[in-house]
Amino acid sequence: MRLLRIMALCLITMAGFSGATLKAQGVAGAIQGTVQDSSGAVIPGATVTASNAETGLKRSVTSSSVGFYLLSNLPPGRYRIEVQLSGFQTAVHQEVSLAIGQQLVLNTTVQVGEMTQQVTVSAEATGVQTTTSEVSGSVSATSVAELPLVNRDFRDLTSLIPGVLPLPQSYSSGGVVGTSNQAYRISIAGGRLSGTAYYLDGLYINQKDGMAPQGVTGGQLGVETVREFRVLVNSYTAEFARAGSGVINMVSRGGTNSIHGSVFEFLRNDNLNARNFFDIPDKAPLARNQFGFSLGGPIQKDKMFYFATWEGLRVREGTSVVSRVPDLNARKGLLPNAQGNLVQVPILIPADAAQAVMDLYPLPNGRSFGDGSAESTVLFSGATRDDLANLRIDRQLTQTHSLFARYTFNDGVRIQPLAQPTFLRVPRMRNQWLSVQEDWVVSPTAVNTLRWGWARLGERANERPAQGTPIGPGVILPGRYDAGQFTIANFGATGQQADGSNEWAGESFDVFQYSDDLVINRGNHTVKLGARVDQYSNYSEGTRISSDSLSNTLGIWRFQTLPAFFAGNVFEFRDSIGISPLGNRNTVTQHLLGAYVQDEYRVLSNLTLNFGLRWEFMSSPMRTPTIYAMQNIYADKGNVPLEFLYRTSPVLAPRAGLAWTPLKNDQSFVVRAGGGIFYDHLEDGFYSNGMWLNYPYRTQTVVTNVTFPNPYATGQIPASTVANTYNYDPYQKVPTSYQFNLSLSKGVGPVLLSGAYVGSQGRHMTISRYADTYPRSIVNGRVFYDKTKPTRNAAYAGDIVLNTTDANSYYHSFQASMKTRLGTGSTAEAAYTFSKCIDIRSVENTSDIGALREKYVYDAYNLRNERGACGMDIRQRLALNLMYDLPFHFSGWQNYLLGGWSLSSIIQLSDGAPFNPRVSFPRSNNQKTTGGNARQERPDLAPGVNLSEKSKYIFPGNPDRYYDPAMFALQPEGFLGNAGRNLIVGPGLATVDFSLRKTFPIKGEDINLQFRSEFYNLFNRVNFGLPEWQIFTNTTGTPNPAAGRISNTSTSSRQIQFALKLIF
Repeated sequence: MRLLRIMALCLITMAGFSGATLKAQGVAGAIQGTVQDSSGAVIPGATVTASNAETGLKRSVTSSSVGFYLLSNLPPGRYRIEVQLSGFQTAVHQEVSLAIGQQLVLNTTVQVGEMTQQVTVSAEATGVQTTTSEVSGSVSATSVAELPLVNRDFRDLTSLIPGVLPLPQSYSSGGVVGTSNQAYRISIAGGRLSGTAYYLDGLYINQKDGMAPQGVTGGQLGVETVREFRVLVNSYTAEFARAGSGVINMVSRGGTNSIHGSVFEFLRNDNLNARNFFDIPDKAPLARNQFGFSLGGPIQKDKMFYFATWEGLRVREGTSVVSRVPDLNARKGLLPNAQGNLVQVPILIPADAAQAVMDLYPLPNGRSFGDGSAESTVLFSGATRDDLANLRIDRQLTQTHSLFARYTFNDGVRIQPLAQPTFLRVPRMRNQWLSVQEDWVVSPTAVNTLRWGWARLGERANERPAQGTPIGPGVILPGRYDAGQFTIANFGATGQQADGSNEWAGESFDVFQYSDDLVINRGNHTVKLGARVDQYSNYSEGTRISSDSLSNTLGIWRFQTLPAFFAGNVFEFRDSIGISPLGNRNTVTQHLLGAYVQDEYRVLSNLTLNFGLRWEFMSSPMRTPTIYAMQNIYADKGNVPLEFLYRTSPVLAPRAGLAWTPLKNDQSFVVRAGGGIFYDHLEDGFYSNGMWLNYPYRTQTVVTNVTFPNPYATGQIPASTVANTYNYDPYQKVPTSYQFNLSLSKGVGPVLLSGAYVGSQGRHMTISRYADTYPRSIVNGRVFYDKTKPTRNAAYAGDIVLNTTDANSYYHSFQASMKTRLGTGSTAEAAYTFSKCIDIRSVENTSDIGALREKYVYDAYNLRNERGACGMDIRQRLALNLMYDLPFHFSGWQNYLLGGWSLSSIIQLSDGAPFNPRVSFPRSNNQKTTGGNARQERPDLAPGVNLSEKSKYIFPGNPDRYYDPAMFALQPEGFLGNAGRNLIVGPGLATVDFSLRKTFPIKGEDINLQFRSEFYNLFNRVNFGLPEWQIFTNTTGTPNPAAGRISNTSTSSRQIQFALKLIF
């Protein structure tokens, strides 16, 4: 810690003495260009002044000896640009719009005359980026405010940028039919979800484990809070920390010299909606209200401003939960034999315990699968409350110093069903962000920004039985309060993973950030440099609740078949015995140190080179108390504790690029190329199992020879008690992305066209594997694990999990975009991506993409066998958006009724994402115990199956049989399945969202009332979710009757929303 403090002090001091800022971590923009006379000769010594039309902010510079000027560190907004020089008329550019992070080129021609004469020049700034080599796209303030957003989550607009791929919602929704509350999950240019960095006003705001910031619904309120944002897709500059895949860079709204704001309510209910494809018998009820206000204005004109917002969301929503359950006969032990006749199987467990377990499943009300199972569809009534408040204060201290502070508070709670809706989960999130920024104009050619930020991201949850679920004594372990979790045959798990009496158990994540950045313009160089220090602290209390079964405190029972259940043949029982005397309140802390330099070198008037270098160091997580117990994977046998002493090393991330306008006198045609190295540092989440689940922090029993319903009937913990241990390769490296691109952009009148090749290679990506396996050999050309022989660490009964950084990935794409202006206030845009992504594993945590669940590799000794399509490999995607003001103008009352109409729309078309067919029980013996990696098992391809003829086996549009299970076969025991990873591509997506707006003027242009009608999934297209991927669920080799069946949608049915918004 002493070393960290010394290094942090040195970095901050270095940045402070050097002047210290950048363009607000890419939030601010810059206006630059050349001043020349009517003959084309450059004009040195001209004064160029930018005046912000909203706040009165002014910034002046003088053109250089070659006529070049640069106004850096300008906040996004509308500007008036004046160019003055004695002997020339004053040239004025009116209403120049500067977007977030934009490098705007504005060349000016001045005419001979008196300086007191002002001439408005018509030369427009080109919309093409002519000085940077990055691949990026911006979303304007108008788009954020006017485009239809199904969840009013501004981040949904990132899908309008080429290279951004939203993942199918069914990856995380299980059997829940598509609803209006969906998690936000995107991949930028084939990168992992956790590799995208989110910045708001220059501060990193990602959640724990690097995931996207979100509220309790998975979305994020704040449409009225965010002004605009930019998505950096490839080869961005060195100023951004922790950005291994991409950056979403946002800027908040601030106050101006005029009082402005809005009051709004958005209303949606089931009376206006279409029925979802899986709703039985009628459409699900819905009452959704989203309301709030925004208010901004001056406290002191041109000096001090405020902007405040509050937004609330209230939802009462029914969701159809489709699950597989025992049919009425199976609940009594009556099961069909091979001839289809019902046969009574022996019931050797207590009758009340058997009935208690069956009561944990909802009753069947749908089709029967002929094997004792049937379909159940339950209308679950969920509820959501989510609130977000924001306050920002801006202060112009002097002509050269300004300050702003922003505080944001988000609190929400939600009731949602588990996979079997007889149980529910109640998550609660409370997030807070505070940021302070000071800008100092050191000189006309140097600007400094000092920034401090704090965030507390809290998540609590519990699980409990749904109302009406009977809980018999046979499903509660002695000394526990609630039912445990039961998995029988191919039925989805029922019960709960955590004690509902432990109210709001969970964790919070604190972040402290300090940064200092500088931009200096010297001749043909614009140099940016800066430093930052971050501290991340994860506080945990009570019982951790997660999707990992090892966190269970109520017991997990697994039975391979229904007859086995009734006979009491337990396949596996798991139980977290308790928390060690070290206590249940713990802290894990990490530090990030970073420094960078970036140079924009104008070699020629039409050629700019970009060079950047970033240095970063992320410390290993340190837990309080600092005791770790690890299995020594390098010992031949025995349980040898190994203190966790791994330390990362600093990394250097160089990058370079160019922007070239090869056509003389045509700034609208640009060739750009760039590349660099980018890092995604390992965070607490990667190490969490080792720090939360290893002894002495938690102990666990995993046994097979146990008695149901009381595994502790003797009063003793079974002698075969084991605990998995989680280890980390001491030679691991920082996950790295090598990015590269080549792009062309051309402006043709009002149309801007762009096309780019964008690629990347990932190295040192994280994966997990089971290290203590049974002996592996090659038998008849196939991998075989011999369970009859002892494992390497036979004396240790549990699994030994090794976490390493030796996976890789490859991404190649063609990305194209078109933007055009259709008139005042009207625009149309298109974004197209054609890509291919290959990797070994696509996620860092099993919760990243819930349905993939592929954190663990199948073949731990040959990663080449794991190579396949990424889970984010959506080959083609097209996104269109339109904002159009109808050109109807009348006089008098007719204009009041017939004028002021606008429409907007978002159209999205995409291929589906791939997924794995699976064997849901341990078949290959590639791990010691029976859980965990069992869900990674892949089957054999059936003899004669030709994957080039997928049309014989894949049936898009058929929800009852999306794929033919007969294309797979159950492999012999001990052998790895030969089916490749991610063989089947899931259903694609096509949806149209549409909005029609009518603006009623109340007081000139100062006060307006806007009525909006918004139609989501306008044509009510059924966008199916992922089909059932479990092919084989027991050793009989008979395919799961539900395999290939689709039970949910990835989008909602058509929903209509009305809104009133008072704008002033």
